[in-house]
Amino acid sequence: MRIIQSMVLLSGLMALAMLALIWFSGPVLSLMVTAVIGLLLAIVILLPTRLIFPAALVSVLVYGFFLTGWSMFFASAPPQEELILHHILFSIFVISFWLFFVSVKTAVEENNTLRQKVRELEKYQGELMMLSNSEFNNQAELFLTGMRRRREQGFLVEVMLRDSSYTQEALQEVMSSVLIDSIRSQFDLVTNNGGRSFTMFLQNTDEKGLGIVLERINENCRERVSMIEPPYELHYAEIQNYSLEATREYLQQQRTGA
Repeated sequence: MRIIQSMVLLSGLMALAMLALIWFSGPVLSLMVTAVIGLLLAIVILLPTRLIFPAALVSVLVYGFFLTGWSMFFASAPPQEELILHHILFSIFVISFWLFFVSVKTAVEENNTLRQKVRELEKYQGELMMLSNSEFNNQAELFLTGMRRRREQGFLVEVMLRDSSYTQEALQEVMSSVLIDSIRSQFDLVTNNGGRSFTMFLQNTDEKGLGIVLERINENCRERVSMIEPPYELHYAEIQNYSLEATREYLQQQRTGA
């Protein structure tokens, strides 16, 4: 909000300075300053933010030297008082433009940063930053491409929560933490399917590696949930034809048959 207020104030100051330049200057000075400002705007727009202030400062100094030389060596020059006022108004305009342009670039950069943060957050769900379903699918497809090329083995694991004395929200939160702590953070994926089930994608692992992950789930769950029986059911299958959809259909048939 402060940036917007500053931009409004600076744009008003720029407009007043420009109107005053045209009003208090003769036709020659008005034409000259319009050309200088147009050239300055074109140059500044192409410059990186760090060079805008030096460019604005150089333009004020060079234009001031030009007006001084014009006044000293040409009898046709306007009165010195008019040139001094003209240069003061020009300096006000340039400084206001510099501050305005920096504010605009800052606002754009902050907006882009916030958009990027939103996009990053949309990849996750919950405070534990578990992958969203769409991001899970996207990353799994990328992993499958590499697995197919390297002819690696992998597994899809579905975790179905049972009815328990815990509330659904509390149990989901605990199981989210359990599953995230049970996988390899740089290699495996996990997502909450939006209800009482989770899906895990284990890449580049065999049945022994699968057993290690399942045992980790059991151990982590025993540490955090005080229940005799595990509050979940596990269904798993080897990746079928390097296809996420085909493996999910196989798991569905497996559960239905069970």
